[in-house]
Amino acid sequence: MYKVARGTRQGRVLSPQLFNIFIDDLLCDIYAMSDKVSIGCYLANVFVFAEDITVMCTSVSELQRLMDRCAENALKLRTGWVNPKVLTQPATVA
Repeated sequence: MYKVARGTRQGRVLSPQLFNIFIDDLLCDIYAMSDKVSIGCYLANVFVFAEDITVMCTSVSELQRLMDRCAENALKLRTGWVNPKVLTQPATVA
């Protein structure tokens, strides 16, 4: 057995619920602060799967604002980024 100093052990029943509580404020901030991208009949600017977060926006300056907000949140919650990646692609018109 090892002692958990902070957080929960991976795979424990409460881990997903605690993570959702932990990340909810950031996701609400991101969703409210920028233009949404049209994907079919949906408008969105953030997707989350497990611990991966994908943010999307219509301009590079807006992307920088979103990344800055994520960095502020990480500092506030005393967490670190793990391999942040930025991919930009010009929008295509269908």
